[in-house]
Amino acid sequence: MPLLFLFVFLMLVNGCDSERGGSLFTNRPPETFLSLYPDSGIPDTTLASTTSQQTLHWWGDDPDGYVTGFIFSWDQAEPDPESWVYTTAYESTFALAISGTETTYTFRVSAVDDAGDVDPTPAVQHFPVHNSPPAVAFVIGSDVPETTYTVTTFFWSGSDYDGDETLENYYWSLDDTMAALSAWRRLPSSLSSITLDADSGLVEGDHVFYLIAEDMAGAVSPIVRMPVDTLDVWHVRAPHGDMLIVDDYAVADHAPGFYESVVSAFGDYSLWDIRADRDGDGRSDLMPFSTVTLTRTMQLFPTVIWYGDQGGHVEEAQVSMADYVSGGGKAVMTITLPETFTNQGDPLDFVGVDSVTTKMSIILNGSRIIPTDPDSLGMPQLAPLPELTVESSTGALFFVWGLEPLPSARVLYRLEEGDFWEGEPIIGVWHSSNRLVFLEFPLHQVNQDGNAAEMLTLLLEALE
Repeated sequence: MPLLFLFVFLMLVNGCDSERGGSLFTNRPPETFLSLYPDSGIPDTTLASTTSQQTLHWWGDDPDGYVTGFIFSWDQAEPDPESWVYTTAYESTFALAISGTETTYTFRVSAVDDAGDVDPTPAVQHFPVHNSPPAVAFVIGSDVPETTYTVTTFFWSGSDYDGDETLENYYWSLDDTMAALSAWRRLPSSLSSITLDADSGLVEGDHVFYLIAEDMAGAVSPIVRMPVDTLDVWHVRAPHGDMLIVDDYAVADHAPGFYESVVSAFGDYSLWDIRADRDGDGRSDLMPFSTVTLTRTMQLFPTVIWYGDQGGHVEEAQVSMADYVSGGGKAVMTITLPETFTNQGDPLDFVGVDSVTTKMSIILNGSRIIPTDPDSLGMPQLAPLPELTVESSTGALFFVWGLEPLPSARVLYRLEEGDFWEGEPIIGVWHSSNRLVFLEFPLHQVNQDGNAAEMLTLLLEALE
């Protein structure tokens, strides 16, 4: 009986005609399904207009095996066999390219079973994609100051509801929005800032900066302007002279007059008050948002004198002054560091100082600031510097830090030993570039007998 059963079974196997080369059963292809259907509930019809970002889910069912993967295509016409993509995933997010205000895409997906058979009737869905226009806005807090020199940087952020990758270009215009878009100046979408200068048309006078975003389908955003207030403009001032005085000082003790009187002997100059707060909103009216603008503005002048108090912009100077000097600029910085100044991050490397040491909380009038013997400096271009004497209108200097110079820097001035500190702290250094002097005290408050004015003149003449 068992032999008869085996004979019958072999006869059935050998007599079968199948797609599997003689196997007992013909393989049945799988079926494929999409989880997204149109509002009508009928598959293979068109959805309502949607966005270019689509997340799709699919699955398959095999009646006589199991599904091992899928192939899909986004061809808008009947798909080319070479356009099908194989995947084992059951979902994916697609960014559909936009070529006009509205484009219809067709998605096809077929399951593949364990025998390698493919669903001959793919699941199909049509997607009409509506293009949304892009948007652009200036970075919060990056408003252009009310007055600048002939350098200004603008920062913005672009977006598109269809996906930020659909952004194609930005276009900007200075003062004119009436011209056709083709007359605006184009920027690639990879940029999010631009620095304008005189070569860009930034000349003395009142100006407005306009900006538009464009996507890959040619749709454009509404125009944005800077200044943001539609009634405002910003004023551009042309640089005058070869020297710039950066006023980073908020104390009303006639400091500008001291520096202007010294610099005027060298010819024309410009004064830049980066601490002015005329509208009382707690922000400097003229201080630029970006250190790029700060650096580029200083680079309009061969020489810069920067003076400031404890509330000054030391962090901004740390970047901009370093770039300015390394680019060939010459500078004298005479500032008072904050009372709570720390050495974290080597913040004074840019002026040739390794760290701060002694903090002198009070230095009384009459205290002497002693220059280094010129013969020990090895600087034949520098004439002997005068001794300085504290002569403050308040009767003293407050919170002056001693300095520990870098090995490459030269010591210019020390404070004589006093009742409230030990030794002779260093408070003035000459940077190794020979183009920068750093004085950690307010120079205009040590001008007894005009010695500070004489010293500043000698330093300006000796800078290389």
